Amino acid sequence: AFRLACQLYNTLTITFLPVYFPTQQEKDNPMLYADNVRNIMAGKLGIPLADDGLEELLAIQKAGVCVGLDGKTIHGDVAQLQTMIAETKKKRRQKLANSSKK
Repeated sequence: AFRLACQLYNTLTITFLPVYFPTQQEKDNPMLYADNVRNIMAGKLGIPLADDGLEELLAIQKAGVCVGLDGKTIHGDVAQLQTMIAETKKKRRQKLANSSKK
């Protein structure tokens, strides 16, 4: 964010994708719809998907782990971070399982 704010100008490319209409199966299962839309968007961007979200980011911050300026070096207790992320993902799976039962 700091580097972005220090630049005199920034460029942006916008790509409009065709409207995606959900199938009946996706209407019945919103998570399937969300996954399919994510797959399409990632495919168009040419990037891999990651199942990490805000909870994992908060776990990283709580563990005090940070990434170096080179974008590759990790500083902090990685073992603790891996444990915290595993627990976060387990809680998310349980939450999703409980919400799908309703």
